[in-house]
Amino acid sequence: NLHTFGIYYNETYQPDFRDTSYNQVHIAGANARGTNFVAARDHVYVLTGAQCAVLDSATGATVAEFSLPGRPDSPQPSWGYIGVYRDFLIAGASMLPGNIASEALVVMDRHTGRVVWQLDADHQFIHNAIAVGADKIFCLDKFRPPHEEVHADNSTSRMKPYRLMALDLFTGEIVWQKKENIFGGWLG
Repeated sequence: NLHTFGIYYNETYQPDFRDTSYNQVHIAGANARGTNFVAARDHVYVLTGAQCAVLDSATGATVAEFSLPGRPDSPQPSWGYIGVYRDFLIAGASMLPGNIASEALVVMDRHTGRVVWQLDADHQFIHNAIAVGADKIFCLDKFRPPHEEVHADNSTSRMKPYRLMALDLFTGEIVWQKKENIFGGWLG
């Protein structure tokens, strides 16, 4: 019940572990979207659509389920990106078509599920352009290169420049950002 059909595999997948040939037509999968689970020493966090199951790493028992914060005018957001750093769970909320970007970043206490902060994207937070280190979240807020032309006709999208940002992990405040000559679609 992980709801990963069409993201990590599709109808072309042949589950024969003895077959060493590539057995599926290419789909973007984890390379573009990111993984659907992340592990810490004490817990494993597994995405199941709109929920994140928290499993005890020693027993595999489900100890909690976390949801992303909803908004009054929209359906329950789905989890797109998931990451863990120290005592924080980092989520991409409200997956956009193609499962490669999210409309918001949400940082939660990974033990309680309490939302610490949330930041809406001006464009999209590209999943493989989110990196964490030194108590900062580094991210690109822009359309992925293959989708830039599709959004070029949207005048509201052109109003705000793309952003390369470093966010304070604890508060969500922008530590620094650059808005000129932003390009690409990957951070690491």
